[in-house]
Amino acid sequence: MFIQGVLGGSATNSGLVLLPMMLGSVITAAGGGAFLAKFKYRSIMIPTTMLLVIGIALLTTLTADTSRLMVTIFMILVGLGIGSSFSVLSNAAIHGFTARQRGSASSTLNFNRELGMTLGITVFGIIQSHLFSNKLTTAFSGGQQTNEIDLNDPSNILTPQMRDHISQPVLEKITEALTSSLVQTFAWASIPAVIALAAAF
Repeated sequence: MFIQGVLGGSATNSGLVLLPMMLGSVITAAGGGAFLAKFKYRSIMIPTTMLLVIGIALLTTLTADTSRLMVTIFMILVGLGIGSSFSVLSNAAIHGFTARQRGSASSTLNFNRELGMTLGITVFGIIQSHLFSNKLTTAFSGGQQTNEIDLNDPSNILTPQMRDHISQPVLEKITEALTSSLVQTFAWASIPAVIALAAAF
C-alpha cells in the first residue's frame, strides 16, 4: 500500500519490495533450523525477534520522502525477524511430546498460526482503514471536498493511471493521510512484536 499509494509504484514494484522480506525469512528459517542442534530455542528466537521489533519500529518512521531502498531494508529486517519462528517454534511446539502426539501438536500449532494471521490481517486492516478514512475526512472537511476522486473508495490512488488525473495538492493530502494511517498501524503492530520478544525471553 505504501509503495503504490504513497510512492506511486505499480503492483509489480510492491511485490518486488516484499520479495526481500520473504528472502530474509527464508534465510533465518533455514539458519534457525541449522542452529537447533547447538543452541536453545530462546537463544535463536531472542535475537531474531529483536530484528522483528527493530524492523517494525523503523516502519513507523515512514514518510512520503522515504526511498524504496530504505523500505526494502526495513522489510529485510522484518523478514529476518519472522523467519526463525517457522522452524524453531515448530520444533519447540513438539519437543515435549511423544512421537505419537507430535502430529497433533504440529497441526495445532499450524492451525493457531493460520488463525493468528487471519485475525491479524483483519484487525490491522480495520485499524488502517479506519485511520485512513478519518484522516481523509479531516483533510477534506470545510468544503474542501473534491470531485477528482471518490473518497469513499480511496483505493483508487493505488493505480498509477488514476493518480495521473488527480491534482498535486489533492494527491498530497491523500498520500499524507495514507502514510500517517500506515505508520500508526505499524505502531499498533509493534505491540504483538514486543509481546513475542517477551515470550521468547
